[in-house]
Amino acid sequence: MSGKRIWAAVATASVLIGVSAAAAGYRSVGPYGRIGAQYIAKEMCSCVFVTGRKEAGCRQEFEPDIDKFDVQIRRGESSDQGEVRTRLAIFEGRATYDKAYGCTIPE
Repeated sequence: MSGKRIWAAVATASVLIGVSAAAAGYRSVGPYGRIGAQYIAKEMCSCVFVTGRKEAGCRQEFEPDIDKFDVQIRRGESSDQGEVRTRLAIFEGRATYDKAYGCTIPE
């Protein structure tokens, strides 16, 4: 085998090992990332829409954990609806507010 072929085989094996390790890591960490994102979305939704507090006050409740998340709060056209979306790397969470039901996590 020539030197180029050996390096190509080593590079291919390295990539395959890296992809396999990333997939295995995601399977073990993935559920926790999703749970955290959903938790922050639900709690922020309840704090802002159900209790009527300001976003800044609600953020203080969840420091320092919330600082790692991108949190977007969207208010509906009326005060009867709203949505909170959170993101931590590849993990996303979403909670919706409806005056009749409060904050829920859609499936």
